[in-house]
Amino acid sequence: MGSPAAHLGRVCITPYDALRIALGLILLTAAALKGQQLATEPVAETSLFTSRWFLICVVEFELFFGLWAFAGVHPKSIPIVGVLCLGSVSIIKSPLGEVSCR
Repeated sequence: MGSPAAHLGRVCITPYDALRIALGLILLTAAALKGQQLATEPVAETSLFTSRWFLICVVEFELFFGLWAFAGVHPKSIPIVGVLCLGSVSIIKSPLGEVSCR
């Protein structure tokens, strides 16, 4: 009981692993929902950032990053890339007056 890790049989899940897996699942869910929205609803396409091809690239990146976080490949890079991604979305969307990351 001295370590913060939960032991499930022989698998040791640390709090970082739980957070990484949760982040991966959230991103995969967001990508699936955005992909479904792109497939079933019209897109406004009023600027570069609302064009269909750009939104498809966003969905693909979310899928890639979600799988990367879920798999745990290069785990030290995951928080850095996550913060950069969220920051870049905020920097792009804020001046445009967007209230949603969608």
